[in-house]
Amino acid sequence: MITAIGQRNDLIAASALQADGKIVVTGECANGNGDGVNFCLARYLPNGALDTSFNATGKVLTAIGQSRDYATAIALQPDSKIVVVGYCDNGSNFDVCIARYLPSGALDASFNSTGKVVAPIGSSDDSARALVLQSDGKIVVAGYCNNGSKFAFCLARFLPSGALDSSFNATGKVITSFGTGTDQAQALVLQADGKIIAAGSCPDGNNYAFCLARYLPSGELDSSFNGTGKVITTIGSGGDATAISLQPDNKVIVAGACRTGGNYDFCVARYLPNGSLDTSFNSTGTAVNPIGSSDDYARAIALQPDGKIVLAGYCFDSNNSYFCVARYLPSGALDSSFSTDGKVTSLIGLSQAAALSVALQPDGKVVAAGYCWNGTNDFCLARYEGGPNTPKTLTEYVYTPLNYYFLTSRDNEKAILDAAAGWSRTGQSFSSLTFADPASRGINRYYFDQIAKNQTRGSHFYTLVDSEKTALAALNPNNQASPRLPYFEGVDSYAYLPIIEGIGGGCAAGQVPVYRAFRGQTRFPDDPNHRFTTSLTLYNQLVAQGWDGEGVKLCAAN
Repeated sequence: MITAIGQRNDLIAASALQADGKIVVTGECANGNGDGVNFCLARYLPNGALDTSFNATGKVLTAIGQSRDYATAIALQPDSKIVVVGYCDNGSNFDVCIARYLPSGALDASFNSTGKVVAPIGSSDDSARALVLQSDGKIVVAGYCNNGSKFAFCLARFLPSGALDSSFNATGKVITSFGTGTDQAQALVLQADGKIIAAGSCPDGNNYAFCLARYLPSGELDSSFNGTGKVITTIGSGGDATAISLQPDNKVIVAGACRTGGNYDFCVARYLPNGSLDTSFNSTGTAVNPIGSSDDYARAIALQPDGKIVLAGYCFDSNNSYFCVARYLPSGALDSSFSTDGKVTSLIGLSQAAALSVALQPDGKVVAAGYCWNGTNDFCLARYEGGPNTPKTLTEYVYTPLNYYFLTSRDNEKAILDAAAGWSRTGQSFSSLTFADPASRGINRYYFDQIAKNQTRGSHFYTLVDSEKTALAALNPNNQASPRLPYFEGVDSYAYLPIIEGIGGGCAAGQVPVYRAFRGQTRFPDDPNHRFTTSLTLYNQLVAQGWDGEGVKLCAAN
């Protein structure tokens, strides 16, 4: 989809997906006044057509500052209001600016009385590049600002009214320097505990590096993150981070472009919650992959519910630039089920194109947005099939020598167990859903190492229940493989939540209850194990044998 919005050149910098499937994008558009540009938004129907219920035309241009206004990030409030941030010309330099829109596309006059805010953060030029919305409606903005001698990371927090929040570092704003060179925050994520992580680039010797800073809700640096609240990671011979996402286990995924050899390539790093690289990700915590034939720049990230990582950006050859999308497995390897090699390049428009944002639809389809050359630069969107997204069968096995039960949905594990001595299928199985199924929830898989048989055997555990997930995460907050602690291995598959969970529980009509029984420590010392079954008869037999009946823990498709 190619759409001309302004008088000349237009560029999508960010996108967001509404609950009804409509796609809202924002960026900069030429206003016809010399080199002047304005904030601009467009809203598309799920079929790709402009939504004429949005400002009658499907598009909006808004002047914020004196002449040049650059929108860089967007977020949707629970009440469907649209928040856009960027940086605007105040006549002498650039300031952080914010606009809030009603779902109709009109400016929201309850936000600073005009729907717009212009706020100086540093001593001269400021550039906002990212935002997150807190559950209390406060708006956190990140970018880079001049601290009087150089550019540094800067954050500001605004009240829902549009005023700076003085409970954040006393002034509503904070500036953080990593060293003597230029530091640029480009991305932002909010943890469930209110901590804020900013990611971008900063100098590390002669090269630029991935740089992260984590802040407490008060605005102070969080010293539990790498000891200082800051992390610097050089990948290849240098690069910059432009996107960030947070996994359910609080591991942090950061993506951008890194130089290897003579070219820039897509690169991604995964960090533990304590700020150290996660070496379970591609063995080093980082992955660098060429996508096109020349320079490749990842600019946006989306995390699928199954833990797969989608990156979008742009790639060059000798003549053109292209939309580029790559998908990684949770292990850090490219996902060969996506376009056979984990990556795809698309020429949108006549020649030059670049994807600068990405959004994931509930059905797994991937929407990339940016700009493309069509005589002028215009808004461009492309949607990619996100499959395969097929249901799995969770199959139970027993290891007869130890009377140990194991449940898995993974075909590679089934093949190994089917061929292994002592293992056999019990005949118990049930079908899962996919993340595209409405109301489906992820079944988390955990492994407890050295928890049984005098610390010689481990045990797996599955749960759909949020309270159990929270309790397990609290036992191992950095999710590091440790004896007798729960190690989160990812979302294994999907199912429905019971209407009533636990003993005496049940499922909605047309769904199959899955019961869980626990061979606990009291009656079975040093041999914990769980079984899952759709058979109420088997469940009652296990309880009669001394297993702890835990009732209905999830609901499968009929």
